Amino acid sequence: VPGNPTSVGNGAYTLAVTSSGNNLYVVNSTDSTLQGFSINTSTGQLTNRGTVSVGSVPGSVTITPSGNFAYVTNHGDNNISGFSIGSNGHLTPLAGSPFANGNLPPGGLAIEPTGKYAYTLNLEGGTFLNAFSINATTGMLTLLSSAPYSSSTALGRISVDPSGKYLMLADGFGLEWWPINLGTGAISLGGTVASREYSLSLSFSTGKAPVVYQPKFLYVLNANTSPSVMSISQYSINPTTGLVTQLSGSPLGMSSFPNQLAIDPFGRFVYVSGGTFNNGTISAFTVNPVTGVLLPAPVPTYNLGGYADGIVEDPTGRFLYASVGPDFVAGYSIDSVTGTLTPVPGSPFSAGGNAVAIATGLAMDPLGRFLYADNTNSNAQGTGNVAAFQINPSTGALTLLSGDFAENYPIAMVVDPYGQILFNVDEI
Repeated sequence: VPGNPTSVGNGAYTLAVTSSGNNLYVVNSTDSTLQGFSINTSTGQLTNRGTVSVGSVPGSVTITPSGNFAYVTNHGDNNISGFSIGSNGHLTPLAGSPFANGNLPPGGLAIEPTGKYAYTLNLEGGTFLNAFSINATTGMLTLLSSAPYSSSTALGRISVDPSGKYLMLADGFGLEWWPINLGTGAISLGGTVASREYSLSLSFSTGKAPVVYQPKFLYVLNANTSPSVMSISQYSINPTTGLVTQLSGSPLGMSSFPNQLAIDPFGRFVYVSGGTFNNGTISAFTVNPVTGVLLPAPVPTYNLGGYADGIVEDPTGRFLYASVGPDFVAGYSIDSVTGTLTPVPGSPFSAGGNAVAIATGLAMDPLGRFLYADNTNSNAQGTGNVAAFQINPSTGALTLLSGDFAENYPIAMVVDPYGQILFNVDEI
């Protein structure tokens, strides 16, 4: 764009554009100013229209959907500066500005699409939300309740979805949604899902069609020693009723005793741990995306050496982990086309047990950051433990973090969908 780069004030932090596309505003945090620019809608070039003073440590600027008003959160003063926006982009302080924020330091402000309500995110020994009504004529903010809404999660980003039904918060390790009462502006906690840590921004697409998950295929391991049964039953799933229909060629016979099964998150591959006590294996299969029938992968079998039990794949579909007794976890990278496994650097990884401990169950948090492994000792009750690993997001390598007591004979585990609680099963 002609004129790049355009100079701004000290500590330029956030910016916003009016709905007309004619004006841009930048918060200069160090200078405690809001700087305005006009936008040439043909070239995109910016023309500086000067600055206005705001409060201490300003953190964000938000413009109403109408483009008539702008609000700046002043973290250092616990208030909000409000301005009317003239036809030429000129800023004029609103009557009553700055507006009190309930004696909390605002970090971010979001306005729902009708422009009737505004919400501030405040971090002060916790996460708190304030709700305001917006006077459509004067732009004045009125606090709806003297008691702020409290969140139990460390959150730092705030936005409202395009439909105006939900206030969305992100950061820490979670994403929260708060349904908005469109009549009163009040909010209530709707729920939390896990997200990557240290989120720096939050935005939405304007699409209205939700992503709908359609279950298609189901695979069940069959394992018995007497009589000998070693196979995988394969089924298609009716997405409406949940009823299953056995696929042609099911069950699929296996040459080694199967223990546990991992399905690729993209439905491409299936991996089965098994084998004998001293000769553990991973069997690899590709999934026919139309029929669901399993076929041996280009490399159908991998020898692990020790006893193979738990097996899990990370949510990105890049890494696979299998427990290998005694006391080890093997890690592999996955070829996205063939499903071929390649050991990750440093594999196998010690689970911090001992020579008589057996690594059994495995579990991973929903974001693929941490892996957990059971260590069991059938010879000595009360000596089981759980090992925690951090997963290198680039290489898949594991770093042992800690271990903890896990009763007698821990054998299987699962992490809850929010990534906060690990549940373990003790066989004895």
